[in-house]
Amino acid sequence: MVRRRARLPRKARELLKKWFNEHLRYPYPTSNEKEMLQKQTGLTHRQIFNWFTNRRKRDPNWCPNKNPRSQGKSQGKRKASLSAAASIAAPNGQGIQGNGAKRKKPDLGTEAELLLALAG
Repeated sequence: MVRRRARLPRKARELLKKWFNEHLRYPYPTSNEKEMLQKQTGLTHRQIFNWFTNRRKRDPNWCPNKNPRSQGKSQGKRKASLSAAASIAAPNGQGIQGNGAKRKKPDLGTEAELLLALAG
């Protein structure tokens, strides 16, 4: 027996779509916004959570790579870890630049390659 997928009520879908499109740059509702949407739509917290998760995956107009908040977080962590690794590589406190002369920074590749180079 194949279970048929239940659809959310049309009014609820319209409200969720409206919220999503108004917050396209960062479509992650806060807890308070989810509560408000729950009251307006009559849906459960789980239904709202799942709807937003699925919408972000399927919506062609939203791409996490173009999202300024997500870019800053992931790139910032990588830069911070590479910076920390570089200071370990140069315990004299002079970092990658060495004696202060202007040099091109070496291509560090992946973090794993950097850690292997530091260990060796």
